[in-house]
Amino acid sequence: MFFNCSSTISSKLSAKELNNKLAGQKVEIKGLEFDVKSSDGIIKLIPLTENDATSRIAPISHVVIESNGDGSKVCVRSKPRRLDLGGLYLVVGAILLLLGIAIYLYIAYPERTLETPMILVIASFLAFLIFRIRLHTGYYSYIGGIRKFIRENAN
Repeated sequence: MFFNCSSTISSKLSAKELNNKLAGQKVEIKGLEFDVKSSDGIIKLIPLTENDATSRIAPISHVVIESNGDGSKVCVRSKPRRLDLGGLYLVVGAILLLLGIAIYLYIAYPERTLETPMILVIASFLAFLIFRIRLHTGYYSYIGGIRKFIRENAN
């Protein structure tokens, strides 16, 4: 929900040509291999992480190709694996919990110093910043690589 991404790419190739061109390939993006499979008119890019020693947040992407006029329209939708989704929501929940505690301390004890709530706000901001940087260097860069792969094959 929060981590889903979608984009649209237009192509001069027909839907059938593009489907045949993409299906059955293997793509390597930043050292992680993705298997490209076609089923029921949807192309799925699934990360192959069974033998991967590192812990990564990898996306599963669905590509829907629709014919229009002289070419086709390619819709790419990416979402995290279900395995990774729990960790992502856990981090967001922990950040919100820190902010909630800071707000509670500020409201419940206004006569006290602001040090503790401010430390909690700063800690949650730093946690969010680190979380966001890790997402951009991992998860979102994989999505960018998938879009680049589809854009290169669509022309």
